[in-house]
Amino acid sequence: MKTTKQIFALLLTFAVLAIGCKKEDDDPTTPTVSFEQSSLQVYENQSGEIRVKVNLSEPTQKQVQIPIEVTGTAVAGTNYQIGDTQFVTIDAGALLGEVILQPKISTTSEDYTLTITLKQAAGFIVDPTKNTFTLTILDSQKSNLTKVSFANTNEVITNPLLAEAIEVKVALTELSTKDIVVPITITGATEGVDFTTEGLESGSIRIPANALEASFKVKIKSADIVAEKAVDISISGDTPNYIVDKTKNAAKITLINPEVNFGSSFFTDANLFKFFFLSNGTSTQYDAKTAYNMKGYRWNGTTSAFATASGQPYINKHKTIRNAWDVEVHNWFKKQGWSTSITIPELERWEIQTGDLLNIASCFPANYLAEYAKTTAMIGNGNCFLKFIPTQKDGLKGVVTIPTQDLTVYKAKPEFKWFEYTVVSTKNVYNWYADSRATNGNLAASTNVEPVTIKVENAVGTYDLTTTPATIQIDVTLSSADTNFAPADATVYSKADGKYTIRYKFTPNK
Repeated sequence: MKTTKQIFALLLTFAVLAIGCKKEDDDPTTPTVSFEQSSLQVYENQSGEIRVKVNLSEPTQKQVQIPIEVTGTAVAGTNYQIGDTQFVTIDAGALLGEVILQPKISTTSEDYTLTITLKQAAGFIVDPTKNTFTLTILDSQKSNLTKVSFANTNEVITNPLLAEAIEVKVALTELSTKDIVVPITITGATEGVDFTTEGLESGSIRIPANALEASFKVKIKSADIVAEKAVDISISGDTPNYIVDKTKNAAKITLINPEVNFGSSFFTDANLFKFFFLSNGTSTQYDAKTAYNMKGYRWNGTTSAFATASGQPYINKHKTIRNAWDVEVHNWFKKQGWSTSITIPELERWEIQTGDLLNIASCFPANYLAEYAKTTAMIGNGNCFLKFIPTQKDGLKGVVTIPTQDLTVYKAKPEFKWFEYTVVSTKNVYNWYADSRATNGNLAASTNVEPVTIKVENAVGTYDLTTTPATIQIDVTLSSADTNFAPADATVYSKADGKYTIRYKFTPNK
C-alpha cells in the first residue's frame, strides 16, 4: 500500500507535466513560404494573366510581405508586365499570395525567361527547395495557332492615271472556327487624297469562320503625279487568336509616273522634220519650226496584218501636258513666185502643212471634206494627240491613250462647190483658193463650210520603247453623227452600235 508521501509526489509530477504541455500548445510556430510550382512555359501572345501562387504553411495574425527578386533575360514592360516588383503580400489569416504576370508580344523572334526568387525576412521561413519560380516566354511564332499573312508580298507598281483598284488578300494557314479580325496599318501615301479603301471594317479585315482568306481593295485616285509615292500596308502583331507570319506581314503599292524619254526612239535627229515651208517665201526656204515624223499603220482585217497608212502627222512634245504628244499644224501662204506653178495671183492660197491625224479623211468619201490642200484632212481641237502612262519606273513601257474628246473636220456647204475650178490663163483655179485667202488659212473661219464632229469614244493601247523599232499600238473607237462617216470594212477592227474601232500602230520613221 502506497504511502501518503508517494501519492503526493505522483500528483506533483502530473501537475508539472500538465503545465509544461499547456505552454507548448499556446506558443505559435514560425510559418514557411514556398512557390506552389517551380516553372511554367507560355507563348508571348497568351491572353489573360498568369497568377503564380505563393503558399504559407500556417496563417498569421498579421499581413506578411515576402520580398522578391526578379532576374532573367525578359525585360519588364517589354516582354512582360508584373503586378508588384518588390513583394508578395499574404493577408492576415490567409494561406495564399500571388505574383501576377502578363506576357507581352515583342518585336523579336526570341524566347525569354524571368526568375522570381523569394527572399528571407522576419516572421517567416523561406523553403530553400521551393524558393524560385521560372517563367519561360516563348516566341509566339512557335505556337500552333493559325498564321496570318499577305497572299502576295511582291511590290505592286501602278500609275495613278490608271485609277486601278488593287486587291490585297490576307490569308490563314489553318481554318478557324470563329471570325478572325486582323488590324491593317497603312502608311505613306495619304488616304482620301491618293487612295481610298474598300472592304475594311474600322481599319481591320474580317476573315469569316471556316474561310482561309479575305480581301480588301486599295482604290487609287487618278492623278498626274510627278514624284513616286508608296502605300505601305502591314499586319499588326500576334494575338491570342492568331500569329503573324513575319516573313509575309508587309505589302507595298508604289505609285509612279516618271517622265517618258523619247530621245532615243521617236525624237531623234534622224526623225526630225525640218521642212515646214516659210510663208511668203520660196520653195527652198523653210520655217525654223521643227517636229518629228513617224510611220503609221492600220490593221487590215482582210489580210490580218498591219498595212502602211498615209498622211501620218508631224508630232511634238506637248507644251503643257506632261508625257503627251501633240500634232504640229503649220499654216503657210503659197505666194506667186513660190514656184514655177504659181504664176498668177489667182493661184495664191493658204495651205495647212501637216499629216492626217488617224487617217480620218479615208473614213469619208473622196472630196467630201473641205481642205486647204490635201495634206490636211483634220485639225483636232482636243487636249492632246497621244497621252503616255508609264507602268515601269524607267518609263520605257506603259499604256497609251487618246483622251476622250471631240475632233473637228469640215465639209463644204452644198451651195459652195469646194473642189470645182475655173481656168485662168490656162491654170486651174479651185474655188477654195479664194476662200483660204479670205480666212488667212483658218478653215474654221470660213463661211462656206460647216463642222463635222468626230468623237473619240475610247482609245487605249500600249507603248514599248525597248523593242526595235519602238512601237505604239492603240485601238481607237470613233463615231460621228454624219451619215457619210463610214470607215472601210478592211480598216475596221471591230464595230458595234455605230462605233468603229480602228487599230493603229506607230513606229519611228527611221
